[in-house]
Amino acid sequence: MSRVDAAPETVPAPRRQGRPQNVIRPLSRQEAISADQIGRRLHDELRGVLAAIDPKHRGASALSRELEVDRATCQRIVAATNHPAAGAETLVQLPGVQGLRQFLEAIGRVLSGAEDRLASAAAAVDQFEGLLGQLGGSQRLLRQRLESGGPPGPSDRAIDDIVVRESLFTAAAQLTGRRSRVNVTTSIIRPLPGDPFKTEAVRVRALLGHTWSNPAVPLEIGQARASALPEGQAAFGTLDAMPSTGKTPSSLLAPFCSHPLPRVIGRAGGNRVTYVVDAARPEESSPMDVVLAHRVTAPDAHPALLRPAIGEVWSIQNLPAQHLIFDVFLHRDIARRCIPSLELHLLTPSEPAHGMSRWSTRIPTQPRLEILGPGIAAAETPLYPRYTEMLSYVFEQVGWSRTEFVGYRCQVAYPVWRADYGMLFDFTGNELTPPA
Repeated sequence: MSRVDAAPETVPAPRRQGRPQNVIRPLSRQEAISADQIGRRLHDELRGVLAAIDPKHRGASALSRELEVDRATCQRIVAATNHPAAGAETLVQLPGVQGLRQFLEAIGRVLSGAEDRLASAAAAVDQFEGLLGQLGGSQRLLRQRLESGGPPGPSDRAIDDIVVRESLFTAAAQLTGRRSRVNVTTSIIRPLPGDPFKTEAVRVRALLGHTWSNPAVPLEIGQARASALPEGQAAFGTLDAMPSTGKTPSSLLAPFCSHPLPRVIGRAGGNRVTYVVDAARPEESSPMDVVLAHRVTAPDAHPALLRPAIGEVWSIQNLPAQHLIFDVFLHRDIARRCIPSLELHLLTPSEPAHGMSRWSTRIPTQPRLEILGPGIAAAETPLYPRYTEMLSYVFEQVGWSRTEFVGYRCQVAYPVWRADYGMLFDFTGNELTPPA
């Protein structure tokens, strides 16, 4: 018999080990934080540069013609800086590093007196370039890494934030000798009747469950407005249209204050009025409720006329409190034109302004904005059971209909002492044209 040879057996090729070459890693937590901070800085710096340009040249097409820069570059810069939110996503909405540098160089050729803004913006572009190098070398890869998944969940810092804020509250109460259970800041804003290009406002400030030791810092409650008035004219008056300087008992909402009522002295200066509140010593009474209300004495420009078109309302935390209720009620004719947001900043000599860079004062852990909706029914809070009753009283005093307003809220446990909580209302895309 002859032997038949068997066919050779096929041996499978060995599998390659390791991760596929085209897997895109999402950003790590630290990378995401860096990208977010640099995106905010670049957004604010570029916005500051654009604010120095003649308004008639701020559109993408007009800007391209004025600067002799590619229209697509201008379009991406205008769109990114007009966006109400800024962060890591801003870095992929903007042009690349070379496009940004060409844009800033062109601005420098046609604009004088903006060297400081251009230098700050150029430094932000340098940071952007460094970040791209750390994250893979290109804007395209950064976009892919952002789209491959968000950063991890809440950091230990976010989880521990309330513990840190409570510690700050305790230390501040010991330093100042004062503390409140609840700090209330409420602003009510509507268009000026007969002039849609101006607004008028009412402000309410309250310290509830306020106690103090001996010694303690004086109790001062300040109100400020965006624009200063002529010398000798106070920025605010009482709800019954009396000047809010000197001895002003009608600054108090008596039905909502502790008795005996404290003495209130108003001191005016520029765009601010400061109220000195003198009350009985805490040994002689229980914790005190003090509620003040004022209205502006002259109208402000409608925020949709500003450039950039962003209205801002601030709650400054000068005294330590366990809780903050910070509400803004906008008339529906104003509310329908804007996008709201909320920011927390370190306290500065002047409130942060969108005409200037503000990334450097922004606190990393940010509070949450709540939309209350129309009217005041949703404004009820267990922190202040009489709150909606007090709001109704204020609306009745000034003769405004509470059903015409939309509410927004920031409610925080242990608000950061010596910080500014700010509500921003962005009218970009719904700007008003100044009257001739």
